[in-house]
Amino acid sequence: MLIQFKDAAVAPLWSSLNLAVDRGEFIAVLGPNGVGKSTLLGTILGTRKLTAGSVDVDCRVGVLRQPRLVPPALPLPGRAG
Repeated sequence: MLIQFKDAAVAPLWSSLNLAVDRGEFIAVLGPNGVGKSTLLGTILGTRKLTAGSVDVDCRVGVLRQPRLVPPALPLPGRAG
């Protein structure tokens, strides 16, 4: 296994995750806002700690994040109420 989660958890987002990714496999992480997609990637990349279980990563990981549709420096006018 190149990536393996064993009874992994990041409270309160997800728990008891058992997942194995072998060489040559690709996975896609999809779901609505706030369900832990970025947290899952963070645990694989080592930037987020698990609250339970373990994750073993024996490979290089590539992440393609969603591009911004609007440049961050673009001023946008707003109007309240």
